[in-house]
Amino acid sequence: MKNKLFQEVKEILEYETEDLTYEELIEYAKEPLNWSCQNGCITALIYYKDTYKFADKHYNEIAQLFKEYGICEMDKNKQAWIAFELLAPLALKELIEERKEEEVGE
Repeated sequence: MKNKLFQEVKEILEYETEDLTYEELIEYAKEPLNWSCQNGCITALIYYKDTYKFADKHYNEIAQLFKEYGICEMDKNKQAWIAFELLAPLALKELIEERKEEEVGE
């Protein structure tokens, strides 16, 4: 699912990991607690104002994602976190591939 929601998840992760090397990014991606929203590691989705804005902005895409995964509706804060965490592995995979190309190309 590569839509605006996916692109924003990827952009957030790119920001969160911009100082990591290719090898460090691989290690980061292996540990889900690094990109978990509930523990505050994703700085763009800590505050309610941010999670609600994210959930409102991507309402239709989140609803479709939840339908595909059989997830019931919940408050906007949890919607934002769960949607982010569902898409984070694929976004990280793309970032790893891009970072590898950047570092190999240098």
